[in-house]
Amino acid sequence: MSKRIFRNNLDEIMWRRKIQVTDLSKLTNISQSRISAIKNNPYINLTSDTIARFCEALGISLADFGDLVEIEENPESKIELAHLAAA
Repeated sequence: MSKRIFRNNLDEIMWRRKIQVTDLSKLTNISQSRISAIKNNPYINLTSDTIARFCEALGISLADFGDLVEIEENPESKIELAHLAAA
């Protein structure tokens, strides 16, 4: 079974534009730690407000910021993760 999730391109965008986390934090009023987390995990859940701030500060569209991708869900991995969390 698969599902569609949003994947952001923040790491690539920042690399191409040579913009640092500190600078983007000032432009968006989003904490440096939150930006680093988003940059390092392209599948992190984002609010529409956060996405809009990035798009406005970077002068990009939503399509440039990210896209919907299909991922395969593996029911066995969910069981494994639940087992590890309980330990």
